Amino acid sequence: MATMQEMTDESAFQSTISALAPSTLAIIYFHAPWAKPCEQMGVILKTLASTYPADAPIKFLSLNAEDLPEVSEQYDVTAVPYICLLYTSPSPRDRSLS
Repeated sequence: MATMQEMTDESAFQSTISALAPSTLAIIYFHAPWAKPCEQMGVILKTLASTYPADAPIKFLSLNAEDLPEVSEQYDVTAVPYICLLYTSPSPRDRSLS
C-alpha cells in the first residue's frame, strides 16, 4: 500500500519531484503542526494514500510549510492546509488547491 512520505528538507523534496515517473500524480500536502484543520486533513490524506497499492502512479508527499519556506514560496502557499496536485506528463504541471 502507498504511504504519505514526510519531506524534511528541500533537497530531498526536489529529488523526489525530479524522480517522478511520467504520468505520475503527486499530491503535495503543506501543513503546520499547530493548525487543527491540518491535523484533520493529514488523517484523511494518510487514509487515502493507504487505499492505493505501493506501485500505483500516485505519490503522496507531506511537508511542514514553516520548516521549508522556500518550497512553500515556490508553490505559492499562502495558507495551510494547502494541497498541490502535480501531474507529470511528460513534464511537471501543477494545479494548486487550498
